[in-house]
Amino acid sequence: MFKKEVFAAILFLTLQGCLSLEPENTTGNREQQKTYLRYLNREVISTHGLDITLKIPEKFSPKPIINYEATFNDHPFYVSLATLISLDTLLTVHAESVEDGSGYLNYSHLERFDIDDIVFYRKDQCLKLDDKTINAMQDLRYVAKMGFDFGSPTYLAQLFKHSDDGNKEIVLTLAKHVDDCSMIDGRFDEFTHEIYRLIEINFR
Repeated sequence: MFKKEVFAAILFLTLQGCLSLEPENTTGNREQQKTYLRYLNREVISTHGLDITLKIPEKFSPKPIINYEATFNDHPFYVSLATLISLDTLLTVHAESVEDGSGYLNYSHLERFDIDDIVFYRKDQCLKLDDKTINAMQDLRYVAKMGFDFGSPTYLAQLFKHSDDGNKEIVLTLAKHVDDCSMIDGRFDEFTHEIYRLIEINFR
């Protein structure tokens, strides 16, 4: 989306977009009951038309799924977020739709990254967020509430997949605490291996 440039819608930074964090319209956001994600048999399953199943890695604890509306770059989004935490490592799944049908989502300018023959696009970064930034993003606030601290130096890898019409997306985020962001220089291949080790995914 980015254009959004990530944390997802962060969020996460798309999480969907913390490539360069852009505040969401928090005043217009409200939690919703409709969901694009569900847990079943230690899997995360998306149900919004861009449908995947992600096996929950061993030792990761699934937290309650949240659903909300948000506005980014004047486009309305509906977002479902699944959060999985294991000690100093976070794995999230965002399932999102652009509610105005504008076809806004396109990540093809990013590096391609395939998992089990499923095409994703990848963004890596290392960051340390202040409380103001964390509190400005609904998904970041929630992840912090669940026990993951983005106030510590954090390596972040995000994988994006958008539908052909650009109106739906899946965002996978792997976040891991590091001693200092300088330590990841030249180590992206090492972290890529960890993504492959953790993520088992199928496209339906």
